[in-house]
Amino acid sequence: MTDLKTALAWRYATKKFDPSKNVSEADLATIIEAGNLAPTAYGLQPFRIIKIENPELRAKLREVSYGQPQVTDAGTLLLIARRTDIDETYVTDYVERIADVRAMKVEDLEGFKTTMIGDIAGRSLEARNEWAGRQAYIALGTMIAQASELGVDTGPMEGFSNAQVDEILGLSDLKLESLAYLALGYRDEADSFATLKKVRLPIETLVITK
Repeated sequence: MTDLKTALAWRYATKKFDPSKNVSEADLATIIEAGNLAPTAYGLQPFRIIKIENPELRAKLREVSYGQPQVTDAGTLLLIARRTDIDETYVTDYVERIADVRAMKVEDLEGFKTTMIGDIAGRSLEARNEWAGRQAYIALGTMIAQASELGVDTGPMEGFSNAQVDEILGLSDLKLESLAYLALGYRDEADSFATLKKVRLPIETLVITK
């Protein structure tokens, strides 16, 4: 793609993938790295990206995802899951990682650490999980944009039983909760959705100037 605008105009939520075409390891690594580089509050990254390669698992997931073919037919299936254990220990580990990467003293980051802990402690568990989910969706959107620039089709999906997906993948043991799939691959040319014109608000309606 020549630019991001062109790539996003080309992109659509792919419903029918060509199962014979796979995303290259190089392109997949670039897409995942884009998710890793996405902005999040404080840089805490309260989510994980799960790459589901096992065909049997993908078949089971399709059964609890309303039979949507993207789950099994896309070349790659990623799952975005939020962390459920964002607490003082998580923050402390993050601060220690900052100090290591930036060659700083942990003591010099004490104020930043205190701010983060205070913010998180002031939220209920429900609010904390909602916050973690919002950060995860920033990464999801960033990966979709990166995939589009690479000419890789995407199918972001929320249509599944979260509880059953979590059980199949054993996510509770990892202190994770499923949020959305990101199916990656290449469109089947028979997918009628590929040729539909995008329906979007006019910019002058979308943007409200005060």
